[in-house]
Amino acid sequence: MLLFTYGTLLLPDVMQETVGFYNKPLKSVFVKGFKIKIIRKVIGKNPDYHLMFAIKTGNDNDIIPGFLVECSAIQLRRLDKFEGSAYKRESVEVFTRDMQCIDAVMYMKK
Repeated sequence: MLLFTYGTLLLPDVMQETVGFYNKPLKSVFVKGFKIKIIRKVIGKNPDYHLMFAIKTGNDNDIIPGFLVECSAIQLRRLDKFEGSAYKRESVEVFTRDMQCIDAVMYMKK
């Protein structure tokens, strides 16, 4: 399964520490009809953590750049557990720079 990543799921150390794997990105892509919302939060001892999540706008002029990552079913179940009940996996179409459309999934805040 192809996963569209744009935030924390791009960070090798975070992925290795939280879900036990890091898969190198395959391709630079973007998703249309979404914007990123950023909220500053204090997480543990980190006062400068910024929570980033996608918001669906439906406007094709709104885009989020990111990367495609190949994940196995087992890896996606680990990510589901990591993201918890606050996020769900949603099917999306992502686009390469030459506008090739690719089916993928991404995590959306509920």
